[in-house]
Amino acid sequence: MTPRAQQLWRYARHVLAALGALVLVGAVVLVSVPPVRARAELALLEWMTRRAVAEVERELGVAADPGAALRAAAIDPASLPAPQAAVAAHLAARYRVAAEPMAALVAEAYRLGPKLGLPPNLLLAVAAVESRFHPYVQSPAGAQGLMQIMTRVHRARLDAEGGAHAVFDPLVSLRVGAKILHDCVKLTGSTEEGLRFYLGGYGVDRETGQGYLDRILEIQQPLDQLSPPRATPR
Repeated sequence: MTPRAQQLWRYARHVLAALGALVLVGAVVLVSVPPVRARAELALLEWMTRRAVAEVERELGVAADPGAALRAAAIDPASLPAPQAAVAAHLAARYRVAAEPMAALVAEAYRLGPKLGLPPNLLLAVAAVESRFHPYVQSPAGAQGLMQIMTRVHRARLDAEGGAHAVFDPLVSLRVGAKILHDCVKLTGSTEEGLRFYLGGYGVDRETGQGYLDRILEIQQPLDQLSPPRATPR
């Protein structure tokens, strides 16, 4: 063996010895410190999962969508003020929907309400009556989405949100429905008459309209107890 080769061999032995010592120390730490071991096991599991998913995606030719979470209409309920979080929890339990998207709807209703002069809990109650918070439903008359919007009638509003299919985005539907209700109230002169008009224009008979109002009030009252309404500017 040449002097150069001997020198390289000695260097390699030192490196391997150092690596062996690091591995040994790491193993001792993992065994003796449960939180560290747990984090290491979790990191290893995540790495193996990513590898497995990547292999399946390559075989099937189906790519993941890393941006999907950014488009999801959902937030952490804990990020809401306590009264709004209570409203979200109540509605999520009553209508058997996930807490995170419900929290996003509650936050949007409380953002829109003061701007439009409408109680936020009223907007949520209307959504509950119209769709039970299921954003993909369609009525026999063709009303669609969370707030049961007639897309052919309100196409201009939906175009401003990206097009007719935006009606199936729950936050867009709530936003557009709230604006429509605001216009109905302004047109008829009162919240009650505005709600009747929202239901079906001037063709709604008194009995049907009253039943609609009663259902909304029945849902809104417990929400107002959880988060008392404030005066909203018009």
